Amino acid sequence: MKKIVLLAVLFSFSAFAQDAKKFSHESELSVVTAGGNSKLETYNAKTSNTYKLNTANLLAFGGHYTLGSASEVISTRNWDANLRFEHVLNEKFNVYLGEIVEGDKFSGFTERYNSDFGFKYKLIATDKLNLFTELGYRYTIQKAVDGSEQKDHKARLYAEGNKVFSESFNGKLWVEYLPNFSDSDDWSLTFEPSLAFTMSSNFSLKFAYKGIYDQKPAVSGNKKFDFLYTTALIAKF
Repeated sequence: MKKIVLLAVLFSFSAFAQDAKKFSHESELSVVTAGGNSKLETYNAKTSNTYKLNTANLLAFGGHYTLGSASEVISTRNWDANLRFEHVLNEKFNVYLGEIVEGDKFSGFTERYNSDFGFKYKLIATDKLNLFTELGYRYTIQKAVDGSEQKDHKARLYAEGNKVFSESFNGKLWVEYLPNFSDSDDWSLTFEPSLAFTMSSNFSLKFAYKGIYDQKPAVSGNKKFDFLYTTALIAKF
């Protein structure tokens, strides 16, 4: 799956070189290492890209890969690759289609396929504040580490806000809630607040906390809540 993320990065730079006005790119990288009595290594890479096909249509694509080990034993490994098509209906409403493929064997699944359809509504869109919500349908096929397969019909409720506090400081918060129509007990909530400090026109430093609550983990006995603190270098073009 590292190859998929790498290909996404390479494709994004290729598209950027061809038409910079239509393309926007953001990548982040964080590395944590510790030595001595304890040996710890954690790597997290993420890329997100947008390409405007025309005034009414755009493509968004990207992915992430996280790898962590303690005393040379892998303890964390998860990834995703995503593709989304968005069509502008008017200045307030967009419609979207998307596909997300992800994996996290430590959470109990080797692969999860998420097919999305929904609407995006822009609440506020100014130079200082952007706020929007999304409401959609998600069909999920999950392949567990024990070889079993689960298919679910879900709703997707998403909200995101971006606030510019100054030329060098901005904040972001997003929340995603996934109620499950196939199994009402198997719902999840994910959220991430973050702060970014601009160092130059292309680079910034990001501090983020991501929380994932899964009411019914894929593996019985697993903890319901996972979290990730991130300090990352961000590059935007």
